[in-house]
Amino acid sequence: MEMFELDWVFRLLAAMCAGIIIGYERHYRAKEAGIRTHTMVALGSCLLILISKYGFRDIGTGDPARVAAQVVSGIGFLGAGVIFVRHDIVQGLTTAAGIWAISAIGLCFGSGMYLIGLISTVLMVVVQHFFRLFLPHNSTSVTLKLKIRVKPGCSVRELSHIIKKSQFHLNGENRIVKDKDGGWYVSLDVGTSQNISPDKLLADLNNSDEIISAELQ
Repeated sequence: MEMFELDWVFRLLAAMCAGIIIGYERHYRAKEAGIRTHTMVALGSCLLILISKYGFRDIGTGDPARVAAQVVSGIGFLGAGVIFVRHDIVQGLTTAAGIWAISAIGLCFGSGMYLIGLISTVLMVVVQHFFRLFLPHNSTSVTLKLKIRVKPGCSVRELSHIIKKSQFHLNGENRIVKDKDGGWYVSLDVGTSQNISPDKLLADLNNSDEIISAELQ
């Protein structure tokens, strides 16, 4: 094996390590794309740029920039696979962005840009892990379905105000329903990212002058 071929192996190993490091953080947080996905993307990107740069030596032609551009755009289908919408809440964007970025890191190591690849790996871990500690997002950790009987004239906007004061938020699904007794009630889906008991929300709703009764469905 020639010396430059050993360097290619080293580049593949470096890309693999970067994928493992970044994928571990996603795996630890039980995300859809974990260690194996990130490692395969990093390895695949590295391998593609190696083929693009050195795979055409026997014919004397090649276009590394063309393959790199295809990787950047083509990796999007993997990112799209981990993005989904539930109750009008988009989830998976950070994981999708991570998959896209790890492909760039794979291209870095495949191109021999070791320092940039290493620094990028460290920065991605900082962004994904440490930023989460100081900049928590508004993801929904608790979801509730409420049945609220309201007085005439009470609007969903007024209900939303009470719900927000209790540190919950509407998930976007609400229905005004007529029951068998001829009365009306509002069916709401609400959620929160805080560690709050549903009893507090129910108590706040039942204490409102605009609400006859509130209960979980």
